[in-house]
Amino acid sequence: MRNKPPVTETTTIVLLLACLAMMGNDPQVGHRTLLLIPLIAIMIVGGWYALRRRTSRDSDQELSRLTK
Repeated sequence: MRNKPPVTETTTIVLLLACLAMMGNDPQVGHRTLLLIPLIAIMIVGGWYALRRRTSRDSDQELSRLTK
């Protein structure tokens, strides 16, 4: 059996790259936004780790409460 190409994933990547290209063509806001992408990425990853710890702790408490 032959594998189908990942159409959805490929389309998503192409659209995201097109958005970045359009942002690069906007001299007022687009350039600043592109320069802030690393900072935005750090904030997203930091928030994910912070919420992950809290969510894990809350689920552990809920599980121990339910098993008593």
